Amino acid sequence: MSGVIEQPSLFIAAERDAVGIPAEQLRSMLPYAPRMQIRTVDAGHFVHIERADEVNELLYDFVQRLQ
Repeated sequence: MSGVIEQPSLFIAAERDAVGIPAEQLRSMLPYAPRMQIRTVDAGHFVHIERADEVNELLYDFVQRLQ
């Protein structure tokens, strides 16, 4: 195993998350997940609750591009 994630992946980061990893820091993961897309949303830690419509749109767009 190479330790590299070759599949397309999506990481939705919350800009105001005091607990999670900042989006800028996530970029250091790109050598290990070269097909990862990083998107940010203006929300706190519970981004999927605070900005459900925006998260769903990002997920929908990501899945559409896979086809």
